[in-house]
Formats: sequence, structure tokens, C-alpha cells
Amino acid sequence: HSLDESRSTVSMSPTAFRRQMRYLKDQGFTSIRLSDLVTSLKSNLALPGRAFVLTFDDGFKNVYQIAFPLLQELGFTATIFLVTDYIGQRASWELGERDRKAGVQHFPLLSWAEIKEMHRYGFTFGAHGAGHLPLTRLPARQVRSDVEKSKRIIEDELGTDCQLFCYPYGDYNQVVRGIVQETGFEGAVTTEFGRNGSGADLYALRRIGSAHFTTIPVFRACLYGTYGWHLRRRKTRFPQRG
Repeated sequence: HSLDESRSTVSMSPTAFRRQMRYLKDQGFTSIRLSDLVTSLKSNLALPGRAFVLTFDDGFKNVYQIAFPLLQELGFTATIFLVTDYIGQRASWELGERDRKAGVQHFPLLSWAEIKEMHRYGFTFGAHGAGHLPLTRLPARQVRSDVEKSKRIIEDELGTDCQLFCYPYGDYNQVVRGIVQETGFEGAVTTEFGRNGSGADLYALRRIGSAHFTTIPVFRACLYGTYGWHLRRRKTRFPQRG
């Protein structure tokens, strides 16, 4: 989500992000767009070796300030999911207590000028809803209105098809999923941990959240597919209470 030092649940330190991106470059990884992955999964097309997809939810301004120049330097790209009612404003939607205490509601968001500049350099923009609403709590007609509005605004501003959706708060069910598909999106991402192989549900794509990337060894484990084992082992050794 955000590159900052607040230690909120949506934040990663800029230093850690730079270290990880340079590690990917040094190890020969190839950055692809999320739309490329969706096309590959739909058509069973091969991807470049060591391909990875980088996504940012919400569209914080620090992605433009910190990630954009670094990714350009490294020859990488990213897909950024925008909350269209809040472009150029602050992240003042519903937040958890930890994020409110960290001041996330005051974090500035990307402007259309910044979005259009990144788009010209090959960055992809998807929809994260118009109002960053918890969609499963809403009647279907309101979900449809919010989803359709976010898609239409991005397409009008960027002059290109908006193909990808990200469920706000990772909150979705079969009704919400169906509306997203009917609206014309080619795929949608969740906050569910994991990878996407052959047969993956294009409207319930998994991701590996950056909150897990505490050190380069852990980051490496995520890259090479051993982190799931690490999580299961940790839960066995340190079971959650309450």
C-alpha cells in the first residue's frame, strides 16, 4: 500500500522496499503487469522466467514519490488500484484503530496528473471502488453503482480500458464477485495469501502481502514458495491466543 515509516498495517519502510526491489533486479527477476498474468492464466500462455507482479492498493502519493523513480531505474512496473472518489485527497475512509493511530487518514493520495504521468511510463491502473466501501455490507445495487463508477472514471481519465479490480478491505462474496465480472473487469485481486497457478479463479486472485516481508531471508522465502511452510510452522510453534 504505502511506503512510509509509520508502521501502520498498510505501510512498508522505503528502505526495505528499495532493498527488496534491488534484490529482485540482482537475482534476474522480470516485472510483468497484472494484466499479463491474467492473460496468461486465461490462455495458458507462458510467462518470462522469474516473472513477478507488483501491486499497490489505494494509490498513495508516496508510490509516485518513492516507488515510481526506483522502478523506472530498475526497468520494473506496477499495477496501482485507485479509490476514485478520493483522487488528490487523503485516505479518510474507514480505517482500523492501529492505522488511525498511525495517521493513515492524513496520508495524501495520487493526483490525476501523477497518475497520468505514471500511466505514460507503462504503469497500470485498476479500480479499488469509488468510495473504498466494504462491499459485502451493501445492497447489490449500491455495489454495482460503486464498482461501475470507479471503472468509468478511470477509463474517462486515462482513455484506456480499466481491466482490473481490487476488493476494498479484501471484502468480497459471490454476489460482489459476480458484479465485478458483469461490469467488464477481466480479473480481481483479494488479500488472500498465496500464489496463482493454472486454474486460478481470475476474480479471486491471491497475493503475498508486504507485511510479511520483514527481512531479506523472509522475502526470499516468499519469492521461492517456501513461506507458506514457514507460516504453518510458526502457527504450530506459536499458536494464537483468544
